[in-house]
Amino acid sequence: MKQEIILKLENDLEQIQTFLQLPRQYTQPITLMIIEQQSDLPDVISYDFLNETHIIVNSTSYKTSDNVPLHSHDYFEFMYFYREDMNMHIEDQVYHYSQGDMLLMNRNIRHAEVAREGWAAIYLCLENLFFRDYPKDFGYLFSRGSQLENFIMKNLDNTVINKKDYIHFAPKRPDAAGRLEELLLQIRDEMKLHNRSMKFRVYACIVEIFQLLESGRAFQMNYTNLGNFPDTRKAEKIKRLIEKHHGLISREEIANILNYSPNYVYHVFQKVMKRSVQDYCQEVQVRTFASKLENTELSIDQICKECGQKNKTQFYKIFKRFYHMTPKEYREYIKNAGSETPPTTGKI
Repeated sequence: MKQEIILKLENDLEQIQTFLQLPRQYTQPITLMIIEQQSDLPDVISYDFLNETHIIVNSTSYKTSDNVPLHSHDYFEFMYFYREDMNMHIEDQVYHYSQGDMLLMNRNIRHAEVAREGWAAIYLCLENLFFRDYPKDFGYLFSRGSQLENFIMKNLDNTVINKKDYIHFAPKRPDAAGRLEELLLQIRDEMKLHNRSMKFRVYACIVEIFQLLESGRAFQMNYTNLGNFPDTRKAEKIKRLIEKHHGLISREEIANILNYSPNYVYHVFQKVMKRSVQDYCQEVQVRTFASKLENTELSIDQICKECGQKNKTQFYKIFKRFYHMTPKEYREYIKNAGSETPPTTGKI
């Protein structure tokens, strides 16, 4: 039997948070929220495919405030910055994110939006039940062994109550954020229809969102573990420096810029990121090279020069280890496959 619940909230973020922590009988595996300053659209739509309960919350616009309390949720929150840049208070630090970025929060992360004039965000909230009860007949939610799959599956374990990590997805191409936005708004529109075919189309949108986020072609996936926060901040500095230099920076150069010793750079990065500095430098180089193969008409030799790859033979081996194909084969694959994700090990 279908059950529909209409709630009206006005200008109060705390009421929205209360809605999302309703008793179990009203908690839905899929919730999509759009929060902005002035909106007449239904902003929160939630649906339980198993019990066929449908919740719509209207008028979730509210005034900007710097006093939103730190909070966490017992579900996975995908937060997309829909309009304007946004500062996020995450645990004891404030970070700046750009329009088009997305964050995926661990259920234990305390966070709060630092609102600004004209901002809007879309929240896709997925309960644990969504992942546990996802129908296998629909195909895989994730690419096997992807970082996104590992993040979700590890955080589904209720014993990891002290684990604090999140993923920041930054668009690598102008059209990437646009497609993500289209899919999120399509979920909203489908859930408003509330008909028999809605379930399949919403699942299809979520699967495509996951494919878009984990492919490595559309978004840069930046993982942060706050388990040991001082070390995490230092490792993040190293990581950002590597990305700024497109992977073409040595451990000694990093140490010199950050005023650390080379050994300290090695150990703090390995401890937090669970991989070596050299390994991550190589991945950034490979992804930068692949992006130019896909988005420019430059010859492979020209890209090698532009990316600072002097030893082409050695670099091609690294590239093939990552993508299971040579740069030439990769370019041909992209041309023939269109938007299909190229195969990758996800690691060097």
